[in-house]
Amino acid sequence: MSSPSNSTTCISILVENTVQLPGLKAEHGWSVFIESSKGRILFDTGQSPLLLANAKLLGLDLSAVDKIVISHGHYDHTGGLAEILQLNPVAQVYAHPDIFKPRFYRRPDGTAREIGMPKEIINSKRFTLSRESVALFPGCLTTGEIPKSQPDLTVKHFFEDRAGTHPDLIKDDQALILESRKGLIVILGCCHSGLKATFDRVKALTGQTSIYMVIGGMHLNGASAELVKQTIRALREYSVQRIGLGHCTGAMGTFALQTEFPDRCFPCLTGLRMFID
Repeated sequence: MSSPSNSTTCISILVENTVQLPGLKAEHGWSVFIESSKGRILFDTGQSPLLLANAKLLGLDLSAVDKIVISHGHYDHTGGLAEILQLNPVAQVYAHPDIFKPRFYRRPDGTAREIGMPKEIINSKRFTLSRESVALFPGCLTTGEIPKSQPDLTVKHFFEDRAGTHPDLIKDDQALILESRKGLIVILGCCHSGLKATFDRVKALTGQTSIYMVIGGMHLNGASAELVKQTIRALREYSVQRIGLGHCTGAMGTFALQTEFPDRCFPCLTGLRMFID
């Protein structure tokens, strides 16, 4: 697998909820492969080993991944991790300590389903766990835990127990920050802390007040009108030029953002590859 040139970063969507290219498959999940001259990073692993088949069809060698970053401990972001750890015996996994917590989603009828990460990898010795930002390569770092700047609007159905007595604030949901000559690129997991809080964390870490591109899930599926408005304000405040909509952004959120930013939005379909100087 050839590396991008010294001035180019390639971002490939390995798993997302939708697909158009022949041969590739989609699932409710998220996985992104980032290649640059400084290294190769896998961000999240979807909900199954599907990312392996999609990567093969795209001509990407995941055995050459240098570092793996997990945004948070939900099944649709960690389900392919066990297979990746088998395929790649050296890559270290970077995540927040809370990724191993029990996780449940409570439906409106009171029933619950487990949504945590696969139990077979919980005892792996290849995790580097930190609540703080971690520098992976020059110009590439995690946000670490994202302080919430307002009352939580995104996690009302999530709990640490099946009975629904202990709300899960999903403090482990972190993003990835990449520097490029065009500006900062922010890759989201599910943005459970909200886009405003995420961008404020990026600003605190980098000192930059504008963001060139954001891609990933914005957790607007079934979101309140207020949360959608806050998301739009954050995109305007940080002058985001390119907005890649995917995974848990949802149909309503996608429609709202495309209406507000028709020339900036694009879909993050499975198989999309972006080359950025």
